[in-house]
Amino acid sequence: MDPVYDRMVFPDATYDFHSGVRNFRIGLLQHFPDAGADIDDYLAHVRRASGTVAGHFGQRLLPGMLQGAAGAAVRRLSGDYFGRTTHEVLSSCTRNPKLAAVLAGQWGDYGAPPKQSSFAMHALVAQHYLDGANFPVGGASRIAAEIIPTIEASGGAVLVGAEVDQILVQRGRAVGVRMLNGDDILCPQVISAAGVHTTWSRLLPPEAAAQNDMLEKVQALPRSVGHLGLYVGLKGTRQQLGLEQANLWVYRDYDHDASIARFLAKPSRDFPLMYLSFPSAKDPAWDSHYPGRSTIDVIAPAPWSWFSHWQDQPWKKRGADYEDFKAQLSERLLDEIYRRAPGARGQVDHFELSTPLSTAHFSNYAAGELYGLEHSPYRFAQRWLTPKTPIKGLHLTGQDILFCGVGSALMSGVLTAATLLGPKLLRVVPDLLAGRSAGLASALKRLVPKTPTTPTRHLPVPEAQPLWFEARCVEIETLTDDCKAFRFRCDRADMRRYRPGQFVTIEAEIGGQRLCRSYTLSSSPTRPDTFEVTVKRVAAGPFSNWICDQLQVGDD
Repeated sequence: MDPVYDRMVFPDATYDFHSGVRNFRIGLLQHFPDAGADIDDYLAHVRRASGTVAGHFGQRLLPGMLQGAAGAAVRRLSGDYFGRTTHEVLSSCTRNPKLAAVLAGQWGDYGAPPKQSSFAMHALVAQHYLDGANFPVGGASRIAAEIIPTIEASGGAVLVGAEVDQILVQRGRAVGVRMLNGDDILCPQVISAAGVHTTWSRLLPPEAAAQNDMLEKVQALPRSVGHLGLYVGLKGTRQQLGLEQANLWVYRDYDHDASIARFLAKPSRDFPLMYLSFPSAKDPAWDSHYPGRSTIDVIAPAPWSWFSHWQDQPWKKRGADYEDFKAQLSERLLDEIYRRAPGARGQVDHFELSTPLSTAHFSNYAAGELYGLEHSPYRFAQRWLTPKTPIKGLHLTGQDILFCGVGSALMSGVLTAATLLGPKLLRVVPDLLAGRSAGLASALKRLVPKTPTTPTRHLPVPEAQPLWFEARCVEIETLTDDCKAFRFRCDRADMRRYRPGQFVTIEAEIGGQRLCRSYTLSSSPTRPDTFEVTVKRVAAGPFSNWICDQLQVGDD
């Protein structure tokens, strides 16, 4: 990506984070010319804290007695960066509160302000970006697309829309999972990446979850912050709209903790933090796939309590008051887009807002948390947060046993695989503790059987869904002043295969032009020939205005 990867926007100044340690330092010195020693001290702490990660998590793979001794040694030798807050370490580096606030400006990447967050978590994010930022060519979905062939070649299967209802436990051992449709899939090992809270509070039978006081331990762990996500589609290229690749972190105050506390006490205040990202500007392949179009994402903190009284209402059917509240929040976020990217005004073609209820619905996080567990010193002090659980045959993986991020998700899989190796683990511990990833990968490759595991059952290849079909509008329901539900009928019996959350692209002739827009299915087709979409009117959106104003029952 471009040399400036993050831009910190405060009321009186804007600070650019440049790739490369030297450039990063020079950029800050332009604003804080007398703070060279403070900046150097901070960078030294970032390097040291980042270097303690392998030891902190690696010692947790050791047997119980060794783990206690190794953990104490690691904390003593490493400066206990996991146990100190970001605020504590920054206060030891500088007495300049503005410099400290700027250096802490990436706290939205892990969801906890300086007085709540572990400095080790902050250091991992800061160190990751010091050499510059990257973006997958073709967008984030390419990560899944590239790894799926490897999973399938190893005997695995990747299933979507296949929800687990319960982990099956017999005589104290996990023996498989029960799917939402009632199917039981039996297996010798169950590995859950659903998150600690979801695994223990929702997937395990209550009697199994309560063993060893595990449920009590899990419930004592604070969850990370909830969020709003505004996803905006625009007419125009990056150049026409004046969009840059740098992320914008917009703050109202240099005191991050006080600012968010005031906001939570009085939500009508301005958002204490808004994160603006420009995915289409970052993707080198974007213009070849979507010429003349652009996208912007805006993220802001939002507590679960704002939305909890709608939690029992189904997705897309939460009522006019919910939609009105979302519309108000969307306008506040759109105003920030226009303030920071003036070229976007009048070019918005579509936008959609997610809330913590959206996160709960699609990610199964009960309180809509963005990053799983809160990244606090308390969380990192829990030595039982490891891949191994007290229930035989059940292991954990994912961000909750490490920390948030794509790299963490990758390494959590390595840790879980290493745990499952049992005594063979001792062959890879030296490489793990020393942070030698190449040696660790080589050792694991030698230990894992060369022949792929045979799956317990072969799943049939799903039939291809129809690409195009004609449909007739049979019912229109007004949800709010600018939001309607449309029910369509077509002559294809296989419409039942579609599920809520999948996309359907509607093509229509408007003003002599053939236009297409994609919408999510609001509910499962109630009859073999009927499906429903919900359309929200966008002021500058020709398609949404046409469908809300012109489409009538009986139209094809």
